[in-house]
Amino acid sequence: MDEVRIAIEKHNPDVFFISEAEATPQQESLIAIKNYQLDMAGSITLGKSRLIAYRKQSVVNRRIQLEGHDENIIVLENNKSRIVGLYRGFKNYRQPGFDALGYLFELLEEVCKTTKDLTIIGDFNIDPTRDQLTPQGCKLDLLQISNGLFQFGKFYNKV
Repeated sequence: MDEVRIAIEKHNPDVFFISEAEATPQQESLIAIKNYQLDMAGSITLGKSRLIAYRKQSVVNRRIQLEGHDENIIVLENNKSRIVGLYRGFKNYRQPGFDALGYLFELLEEVCKTTKDLTIIGDFNIDPTRDQLTPQGCKLDLLQISNGLFQFGKFYNKV
C-alpha cells in the first residue's frame, strides 16, 4: 500500500485504478488516501473487490452505477469525460460455462454509449502478442473496431 501512496503523491493522477486488489469493505479505512475518493467494485461471489479506484472528487465527481453489474467494472464521470476501469480475472467464479469475457464486453458496449470523451483502463488478461487470433483476441479487436477505440497498452506490462 505504501507504493500506491507514493505513486499517487508523486504523479497526482485524477484517477488511479488497481486490479487484483483483493480489498474488503473492512479494509476501507486502512487503504484510504487523503484527498481521494475510494470506489470499490463489488463482488457477490468473492466477498472482496478485485478492482478499486481512487479519484479526485473535485475532478471526477460521479460514479455511474450499472444495475446488477458492479462486480468487474467501475464507471466514473465528470462533465466532459467518462473513465471506465475493468478487470477480467483468469478464473471463472460463476457457473461453469459462463463467458466472463463476453459478459465484460456486453458491459463495455453499454458504457461506450456516450457523447463524452471515453477512456477505458483495464486488465482483460489477454496477451495481445500471443492471443491475437484466439476467440478472446478477436472479441477484443471487434470491440475496438465497433466503438472506435484505440488500444495503447499493447505490451507486457506486469509490475
